[in-house]
Amino acid sequence: MKQHRPIDVPSRVLRGALCHAAIALACILVYGQTLRFGLTRFEDYLLLEAVTERPVSLTDVFTKDAFLQKNGSLFYRPLQTLTYLADVQFGGKDAYGCHGTNLLLYVLTCCALFSLLRRLGHGHGIALVSGLVYSLNPLFTQVVAWIPARGDLLLALFAMVSFIALIRFRETRKWHFLVFHWVAFFLAELSKETAVMLPAVFAVHIVFEDGAKKLLNRQNAGFLFSWVLLAGAYLVLRRGAISGVPETDAFGIRLFLGNLATIPETLSSFVWPVHLSLMPSFSAFRTITGLILIAAVAVRVAMQREKRWAPIVLGAAWFLILSAPGMFFRPEGGIHAYSYLNHRMFLPMVGAWIVAVELVPMTWCAWRPWMLCGGVVLAGVLALLSFRQSRFFAEPRGFYDQAVLTNPQSALALLNRGCLRQDNGDIRGAVEDYSRALQIVPDYLPAHFYRGTAMGKLGDYPAALADLTAAIREATLSAMNRAHDQAAQSNPPLALALYNRGRIRQDNGDLPGAIEDYNWALQVVPDEFSALIILNRGLALAKLGDAEGALQDFETAWERDPRLPEPLFRIGLIKHERKDEAGARAAWQTAAALGHQGAQEMLRQHVP
Repeated sequence: MKQHRPIDVPSRVLRGALCHAAIALACILVYGQTLRFGLTRFEDYLLLEAVTERPVSLTDVFTKDAFLQKNGSLFYRPLQTLTYLADVQFGGKDAYGCHGTNLLLYVLTCCALFSLLRRLGHGHGIALVSGLVYSLNPLFTQVVAWIPARGDLLLALFAMVSFIALIRFRETRKWHFLVFHWVAFFLAELSKETAVMLPAVFAVHIVFEDGAKKLLNRQNAGFLFSWVLLAGAYLVLRRGAISGVPETDAFGIRLFLGNLATIPETLSSFVWPVHLSLMPSFSAFRTITGLILIAAVAVRVAMQREKRWAPIVLGAAWFLILSAPGMFFRPEGGIHAYSYLNHRMFLPMVGAWIVAVELVPMTWCAWRPWMLCGGVVLAGVLALLSFRQSRFFAEPRGFYDQAVLTNPQSALALLNRGCLRQDNGDIRGAVEDYSRALQIVPDYLPAHFYRGTAMGKLGDYPAALADLTAAIREATLSAMNRAHDQAAQSNPPLALALYNRGRIRQDNGDLPGAIEDYNWALQVVPDEFSALIILNRGLALAKLGDAEGALQDFETAWERDPRLPEPLFRIGLIKHERKDEAGARAAWQTAAALGHQGAQEMLRQHVP
């Protein structure tokens, strides 16, 4: 009988620590550069504005959506919001703190993947090489380099910790592992909605370890009850923050069926991570190669003589179950924005990787030095590709240039790049991008709106009015098509388009037309956002000689927004014309205190 050497526990612990250190070092060497990155202006600024624009309490974190709005979106991710608050608290508004947290979470998650592979029965060598190849794959650069991927990082980390703790409890029956399992599962739920599907993955593992007949025995029934209880607690919290029902064009089975190509596309991109799009659309090449890859894996599973069915089925179930939730959604802008985003598959692809590692031929493992060398070389190539890919997230213009290059049919990428150009003074370049977006989506409201404002700055008033009128038409139709009346009554996009068309008409001398637009805009905008519209209506009335109507509008505008000095300056002018010097002086003094230079000049000229 073959003699087995006793297990050297300290040596095993040391090897594990060294493997964790190697994975952490590799991630830091490749992605450490992200600490110098800024924002991409692709959703990240919205999330950070939510935690910096106004004081946020712990109650707000757990009773509002991911953008700190009550019933605003369908995303409830309080743990993600809490980490953003910590970033701002310790790092200020600079993106440095956010990128540092993303990098730390990525390192911890990749180390958790190594531990998971060890718990599934793989040796240190295979687990290390597999962990390095997965961690350094360019498909996941978005996970670490893009701040809004925080929810997926937290989800992946706590999902794997929860699964490892479940395995350890079933091996040792030590209760602290069970507590870790419960806590990590609940934290995963608070990170992203996908976590509610984790019990299905846990159940698959138990079925193939214990057998289907034992799924409902006393211990396993206790597991099921605890998962239902924790999922119910999460849903109660979510219900308190989000009570709306998703619209059918943004969520549903039809969208799920249309997004099934995400599965082969992601597998293809993982195996061939070259020319990856930052805002990808489905492509025939990646879909077909992904399907071929799935067929090859199926053949490999069928042909492998000695195979462990438990991890193979676990990995397949993990991949399919956790991929499903994200495929029920349609991004704002539909397929003309992007078909899917790579960071959403970070956790699901762990399941596919479990299957892949399980299918490594045993003969390769026998040649351990060659396997390790080959794995290190592959990891090195992937590291170079990831280092280059992550640099596209450094600043907005580089991000959108690459997004347009790799997906020229993304109207959203063209729109956002146009906005960047317009902000930087390249008005004609912005118009070019807006026009390209409208060639893809002729009724694209934001593109009509921004091109209209750009044409106004170029002095092409007929073109500006045509685009803004188109934007008004699309906003009106959008409101009419909504199922609930409240959205039709309050329509900020329509109000903004009307306000800008009113400004164009006012600048072009059509004062009655401008006033008509302002009046309509005030009917569909909340009072707290109406000050500028009322101010400009007052200016138009003043030019028409209606001093009394103008004065009323200026007073109302200042009441709506006391931070605006312009209404006070205009009030002072009207009162000065009426010989009310005391009233004019008081208005100008308040406006001057708010930094209005015109008011300061009037005080010097007319107030002794």
